[in-house]
Amino acid sequence: MSDEKRGGVPLTLDSVKDRVTKYLRTMVSEVTAEFDRLSSPTKSVWTSKRGHLLIFCGDPESKPVLTAENYSKWYELFLVMPDGTVGEVGFGELHELADERGVSPYVDHVPNPSLVSVLAERRGWSIDHVSYEVMVGRWEIEVVHSDG
Repeated sequence: MSDEKRGGVPLTLDSVKDRVTKYLRTMVSEVTAEFDRLSSPTKSVWTSKRGHLLIFCGDPESKPVLTAENYSKWYELFLVMPDGTVGEVGFGELHELADERGVSPYVDHVPNPSLVSVLAERRGWSIDHVSYEVMVGRWEIEVVHSDG
């Protein structure tokens, strides 16, 4: 094997071992880094004061993100602030908007999504899109298609 050449460099058993060892170390390092990346949470998770996870996962960029609890009954909405604090937004804040538009601010434990959208826009908040879709779905099921 010492007489063979690859790229102008004679191949010896030691040079092949060195190349394979270097390659394997690189691969182990890359696989370890990928494992660490996949096994570590890549997004922040938030909870309410009641200890329920919030639907929004991640870090707000420059403005608060409006979200809801990942729970069957909502008593308020939540703001995840850019500094990592979590604030509450009571359904009562929707009353003025509801009066302006002549609609209900909330029914049972579901806020009116159209009013939530307007409130967020007026206050300069963003709405977590998954939270909003869940809110719209719950409004559709519990208000639009309810028998009551």
